[in-house]
Amino acid sequence: MQSKFLTLPTGDQTTAVVYLPKKVANTINKHYMGMSSADDIVAFLVKGGLVEHINWNHTAPDAYNGYTSEGETIATAILKAKLPEGTPYPPNPRKDGMFEMFTESTPVNVHLQNKKGETPYRLALTGDSVFLKQSLGKISQDCVSISKLLSSEWFPINPEIFKIIEPMKDSLQRAKFHSHSGFYNVLFSLEDNFIISENAFSIEGRENAEGVFYYEVFIQKAGNGNNTILKNFSETEVEDIQALIKQYCDNTLWHES
Repeated sequence: MQSKFLTLPTGDQTTAVVYLPKKVANTINKHYMGMSSADDIVAFLVKGGLVEHINWNHTAPDAYNGYTSEGETIATAILKAKLPEGTPYPPNPRKDGMFEMFTESTPVNVHLQNKKGETPYRLALTGDSVFLKQSLGKISQDCVSISKLLSSEWFPINPEIFKIIEPMKDSLQRAKFHSHSGFYNVLFSLEDNFIISENAFSIEGRENAEGVFYYEVFIQKAGNGNNTILKNFSETEVEDIQALIKQYCDNTLWHES
């Protein structure tokens, strides 16, 4: 039987090298070390695999927030799939439980539309799950203006996000900011009572495993698969984010086909 060496993390900043049968090593590499594509993730879940059995820390962003060979995102593919019987997330149905897990404990963006411009929210509207319709279609009510967001009466904003938003306050005069915008993130739209997957701009401050700060920017206008931007920016790329804000507020970001 063919065998191969496999390098595994031990959890204490070291690694262990083990020699295993090739088939076993390949299985461990896929499920312990992470998956390499959106197709792999969807196939695993559709066969009954559990969300928590995927090592998301070792799965590349292009896999969990990318597209399958059929142009689906993880979320849209699961919503369209026929899943196995059973309720591994009781008392919730399997699909509801999977989306709850996606939101609470994985980096999967459950609002990404597919290449056809179908958002998870719009697909959920065609199904029977009240939970999915409500969770994916939360309306941002009680929005605040840029002046209130930056005022002392509102929640403090992370200085790294403040330095992006504050210089753009003139462009953002028409923007409606989600009332839950706070220290680590801001979410806004040019529309009243907006839904995040339909037409919104999100900036979130994050840190990677090495403690390096970066910005995750998510912008989407539903209905056209080309109208989605999900990208990470370093602290030196503030002006690039500001350029996107200006285009969004000027309605020049998307080139409709």
